[in-house]
Amino acid sequence: MGQIINIADIKALYPDEWVLVGNPVMDESKIDVLSGIPLFHSKDKKEVCYIGRDKTSNFDKITLIYTGTFRPTRKITGIFSDYNGLLGLDFLENTKFCIDTVKNIIKLS
Repeated sequence: MGQIINIADIKALYPDEWVLVGNPVMDESKIDVLSGIPLFHSKDKKEVCYIGRDKTSNFDKITLIYTGTFRPTRKITGIFSDYNGLLGLDFLENTKFCIDTVKNIIKLS
């Protein structure tokens, strides 16, 4: 079994890659990974999911993270954006579903 590495070191070791992390330590919001054991990494997400699957049996929890920044690849219609990093969808009467990509928050209001 590998050693626990903090998220800053994981990002430095595997820049712009998908990393399968075993026994991740999460922040209070349970959204951000603080540290964990890197099990497998690649620039190809599918490769990490398929090859990395065999490396997860000795771990209670696993997560998949991307160490780079996401770039939009296509335009999505039907979604509004009022602010930088905030996406939302008004799909129910008087209810909004918002995704804040800056704060990494999903909110239903």
